[in-house]
Amino acid sequence: MIKDVVSTSNVAPSKAALQSNRYTQKEDLTPTSNPLVTLNGYEKIASNNVSKLSLYVNINDLSFRVLNEETGYVFGSNVELDYLDETNPNYDPSDQPLNQTWRNRVKSPVSVLYYTGANLQEEYLFQNPGSSFTYLPLNEGDKKGFEANLSFALSKVNLTLRVYIDDQGLSVEIPNDGIKEDPSTLDTRRQLAGVTPYPFFGSTKRDTTTGYVLVPDGVGALMRFEDRPMTGTYSKRFFGNESFSSLSEESLFMNVYGMVHGVNQNGFLAIVEKGSAQASFVYTPSGEPIDLNYANVSFEYRIAYTQYLNQSGTSSVRLVQERRNEYDIKISYRFLSNEYANYVGMAKSYQEELILEGALTPYDKPEVSLHLDVLMAENKKALFGRKLVLMTTFNQTKQMVEALNDEGINTLDLTLHGFQKGGLSYQGPDYDQIEKKLGGTKALKTLSDFGANVYFQTNYVTAYKEAKGYSMKHVSQSIGQQLISINDDYVLSLKDTIGMYESDYQTLSKQGINNVSFDYLGNVLYRDYANKGTREDLIDVAKSFLDVAAQSAISNAFSYLFSADVIKDAPMYSSQQLRFSDTVPFYAYVLQGHQQTYARSANFFSNTQNELLRMVDYHLFPSFFVTNESSYLLLDTNSSNLFTSRFSDWKEEIVRQYHYVNEALSPVRQASILSREVLDDGVVLVSYSNGIKILINYTGKDYTYQTQVVSATDYEVIL
Repeated sequence: MIKDVVSTSNVAPSKAALQSNRYTQKEDLTPTSNPLVTLNGYEKIASNNVSKLSLYVNINDLSFRVLNEETGYVFGSNVELDYLDETNPNYDPSDQPLNQTWRNRVKSPVSVLYYTGANLQEEYLFQNPGSSFTYLPLNEGDKKGFEANLSFALSKVNLTLRVYIDDQGLSVEIPNDGIKEDPSTLDTRRQLAGVTPYPFFGSTKRDTTTGYVLVPDGVGALMRFEDRPMTGTYSKRFFGNESFSSLSEESLFMNVYGMVHGVNQNGFLAIVEKGSAQASFVYTPSGEPIDLNYANVSFEYRIAYTQYLNQSGTSSVRLVQERRNEYDIKISYRFLSNEYANYVGMAKSYQEELILEGALTPYDKPEVSLHLDVLMAENKKALFGRKLVLMTTFNQTKQMVEALNDEGINTLDLTLHGFQKGGLSYQGPDYDQIEKKLGGTKALKTLSDFGANVYFQTNYVTAYKEAKGYSMKHVSQSIGQQLISINDDYVLSLKDTIGMYESDYQTLSKQGINNVSFDYLGNVLYRDYANKGTREDLIDVAKSFLDVAAQSAISNAFSYLFSADVIKDAPMYSSQQLRFSDTVPFYAYVLQGHQQTYARSANFFSNTQNELLRMVDYHLFPSFFVTNESSYLLLDTNSSNLFTSRFSDWKEEIVRQYHYVNEALSPVRQASILSREVLDDGVVLVSYSNGIKILINYTGKDYTYQTQVVSATDYEVIL
């Protein structure tokens, strides 16, 4: 009998690794301030006793200040540039001077991008004396602030800007119906491309204010305010880009970002409530090229693209999108004080928003759950057509569940891959027939009724180019009318495949399939120009996939699909770009205590014990990819990367890892996380609302916390 190799490892990270952006670093808790932001010259126009905020404005330039009444701290839409005056007490001769162009940029409330022909230009409100604005007070219920109409001289763009505080916090809006383009400029190819409201909100100078910016890159990353040369501006689109050239880079999984001015002192979480599908997060550290650290959200209205004039692609022309994307912009800021002013507080704040929306459901299982991806059938090339490779039957899957139940593992989710006729790969979106060799409908129903939640894996986003079950009219097109593809697969229009799914499910439900899992749906977002579908439209369609089956599971889910019953393959790392200072469990903590959230399959861990500790630290549940037969049979298939999976070989390790994680997380499975503290390089203390603490030691040496000793590369639950 061919046995699959079960390889585990326990390598303690080096001190250099623990001090890298792969881990979280110790915090500087020094009391901090931002001397470049004051209330001098600002008029108070609103207060709110619920959000504990006051809003101040300078009606001469539309800049504003937000006073946190709880802490007395002031956040500004920009900074006061008189710090460059030699007579100013904040003057520092090492500061970089600012020319008038940069002074106008910092002062301006909004910047616009526009095309002249196919060339991209940028304009700030105070760049040209011909630009202007009007100011009006705003008072609508608990919304109090101001509204302004802005007119840009060069781009000939007019827009409405709304800034107000309410019971939730601060909001900045640019309504779509307030955006006007001069028709005469459209004829001369001057067209609006993008808008960035208040580019310098929350900005600081070098490291004079301690703190950081949080980005939802992968599991989460920090960029700390530092006084050293950086590696350039960080810019990434929310919910991924549309190039499809590579899906290896971690995406911005949530439409949020955060900023801290003094850890455990002051901060905010910014939620892009409207327009996030067309938006990018941008962070520019000090020295690039000025001394300010500043973060903002840029919204896209048009793009330039290449239109090929022949099939060979040898002749082309550069064009600009004709019709402007139409959507409202709204950024809401939730201000965080004292012990909540950190990335854990940000995760808690966003979790509360999702609960109010009805997107999250409390986790009510008696223990940590285990997830198994089960490969049922694959196929490989044969002399004529393709040959089925049978890996696991329904009955064999049931036997796996029974074996795990006997080991005390009673809460399981299963995802069955390749259950459809012909097996997993080289298929179209055609799931209405079950592969007969798996055991038939009776065996399937027996498995489904056995006690585990069984999900059946589907893919309605991509399809093999040579497969049946769809036509070219179902393939998405780029703005240049090119068919969109990823390697050997076409990208399909969700507006078409939602109908296919609904039809398939009607058939499948009669055969005992009630729960469905989706591949790609959770982490790929694109615009389908063939069906005139915007990215916002695609989000709405993607959400509708969750309304069909009794329960749904999503792999690598973006936040707009967090309402799925199960979230698999949750990110455990950020993109680890050089500009990042830390990796933090923001993604996992947003979901903690609610959706069943699983780490990636443990078969693929390169450093097993380190990954298990990360799961305990991040509150993620274990998952494995298994088969009944040896993975050796997959060598000539599209699943050859599944190099070790035989359940009988992995069973002992599955049981060990499950109980290791369960013993840590079961006592806190229904508690919320209060804080996460890095005590020393590689030593983390996570505190829960029920009084329990978990001490995680990533290092190769024992560590003593108060009277508690935690062994090297291990954890301790402190009751």
